[in-house]
Amino acid sequence: FDSTRLGDAADCWRKAYYRHEIHIIPDRWATEPAYGIAGHAALKVYYDNNRNLELAYAEFCRLWQDRPDDPKSKYTQANAKKILAEYDKRYAKEPLKVLQTERLLRVDLWGYVFVARLDSFIDQNNVLKIMEHKFTSRIGSDISQDYEMRAQLTAQVIAARALPTKPDIQYVLMNIARQGYDPAEPRYHYEYRQNDEEDGKMTRHRVEQKDSSDCFFRFSVQITDMHIQDWYVSASMLIHDWQERRSSEMWPAPVSTMAHARNTRAVHTGRYASTQGLRKI
Repeated sequence: FDSTRLGDAADCWRKAYYRHEIHIIPDRWATEPAYGIAGHAALKVYYDNNRNLELAYAEFCRLWQDRPDDPKSKYTQANAKKILAEYDKRYAKEPLKVLQTERLLRVDLWGYVFVARLDSFIDQNNVLKIMEHKFTSRIGSDISQDYEMRAQLTAQVIAARALPTKPDIQYVLMNIARQGYDPAEPRYHYEYRQNDEEDGKMTRHRVEQKDSSDCFFRFSVQITDMHIQDWYVSASMLIHDWQERRSSEMWPAPVSTMAHARNTRAVHTGRYASTQGLRKI
C-alpha cells in the first residue's frame, strides 16, 4: 500500500477498483502527472549535481516530449526550461541544505507493507525536514488542507521516523511550482472598482500581472501526534476494508458506473463489449 492507493480508496472505492485492481486509468490523467514526474526528476538532478540547471533541464527533456497533436498546450519543454530557470534564480542561494534526495521507505503495518516516497531530506535553519516537490496547476497554502495531501505528508513523517536513526521530524516543506505555464507570460486577475459616475456602482476590471513570483510557493506543514493517530485509524480501516473487498470480490459493480467508465481507455476505445467483460479484466 501507499498514499495513492489509500487516498483513492478514501475518495471513491470505484476509483480504487478501476485504477489499482484492474489498472484502467482515464486518459485525462496522463498529461499533468507525466509532466510533474519529469519535473520531480529534474529537481532531483538539480540538487544531486550542486544545483546544475543544464543537467536538470536535460533530464526533464529526457522524460518529457512535447505533444505535436496539441500545439496550444502549455505543457512544453520550453515552458519547463523557463520555470527551472526562474526556480534557480529564486532559490539558488538559499540557506537550505539538501541532505538526500528520492528516498523510498517501507514500513510494516499490520502484516502489510506501506511504501512512502520522499523527495528530499533537508536541513532548514538547523531543523531536519522533509521537502515535498509539487508541480501543480494551482498554487496556494490551501493545498495542504486537502485530505489526501495531508494524509500523504503524515505518511511520509511516519515512514521517516521509522528509520533506524529515529529522526525527530515534524515538518514537511512544500516546494510548489506552477506547471504548464510560461513564467514570463502575463496573467490576469480581477478587481472591483467604483465607477466615476454618480451611481457609484462597482464594476469588475481585468488587471494584468507580469510578476513571475506567483509561479512558486513554499510553506511548512507541521505533522502533529493527532495527525499521526488519525492516519493510523484511517489507514487500518481502509486496508482492512480493501482486503475484505478483494477476498470477497465485493467491489463496486461496473454496471452502475458507466458514466465514470466512459472516461477510461478501455471503454473509450470500445475494447470491452460489456460491463461483465470489464469486470473480468
